Amino acid sequence: MRWFRFYTEALNDPKVQSLRPELFKVWVNLLCLAATEEKAGDIGTPGDAAFALRASLGKFERWLEDLVSRRLVDQEGDRYIIHNWPKRQPPSDNSTPRVKALRDRDSNGEQAVTSPLLSRPRTEQSRSEETRTEKMPASPSGQRLSVKDACDAFLHAESDPTGRLVDLGDALGLARNGGLAVAIVRDYGHGQSVVDAILAAASKAGGNPWEYAKGALKNGRTQASGRPAPRRGAPPVTDAADMERAKREF
Repeated sequence: MRWFRFYTEALNDPKVQSLRPELFKVWVNLLCLAATEEKAGDIGTPGDAAFALRASLGKFERWLEDLVSRRLVDQEGDRYIIHNWPKRQPPSDNSTPRVKALRDRDSNGEQAVTSPLLSRPRTEQSRSEETRTEKMPASPSGQRLSVKDACDAFLHAESDPTGRLVDLGDALGLARNGGLAVAIVRDYGHGQSVVDAILAAASKAGGNPWEYAKGALKNGRTQASGRPAPRRGAPPVTDAADMERAKREF
């Protein structure tokens, strides 16, 4: 039976959590389809995939366009590939070729040379693979950006600004918080004020930097509108000096 890895970080990935229920189901079904193909991550042509998902071609193409725009699926010519499949699903997970080679050697009377990977206990092998996985870049865009590039990508995002904000957090070394990233973009957009707040939050020691940034943005909006400042106990906020110092540091 074929299988594939499904990562728990999907719970906090803005790209995944912003999918409507129908499209989330389509994405998971495409992961299953990709795991059955000979070419890693390949879901085939739209016609092939639509047939596999029991959907009309027109409806499937609309789903596919949405998933491509969110960078959950990549287009390669007339075929489509699950985004980052080779990194997320390492070839070492598939033991079939190794087992077949060993059986062939045994049937031919050859002395099988045991692979160090196969000779290790299963628990040790699993931990080793998990360690390699944890070291992979976990950015929604699939790559680790510099702070400057991440700022530019967020400010000029034509789609998925929440994903670009998480990219910026990754570049600054912030722990992920997809829920607050979604809320910040929803309430404050993707302008320079958000960048300034995130940079200032990253320069502070302790606490939750996403809460800090959201509090800073809330405080700025409140002062501009003339409404009272946040109540006592609200997340800490920054001032202009904090933001300017953070921009110089990063």
